Amino acid sequence: MRASTAIETSRRLALLPGEAEIVGLAAHLCLIGRQQAGLRRDAGRFNHFVQRAFSFVEKMHFLRRA
Repeated sequence: MRASTAIETSRRLALLPGEAEIVGLAAHLCLIGRQQAGLRRDAGRFNHFVQRAFSFVEKMHFLRRA
């Protein structure tokens, strides 16, 4: 995944200027880190982690809107 793609995808969640860049770059770096970490051999564990992380971000996004 390219950083630019992750940032553009994150624009759907961003409320404040600069949020998409932070969230997108964090996702991009997590995927790069995954390649270097032991999680790369355990796709199920990594996918579970990513789903939890994005659920957290999504929850925080909706709480801020309320």
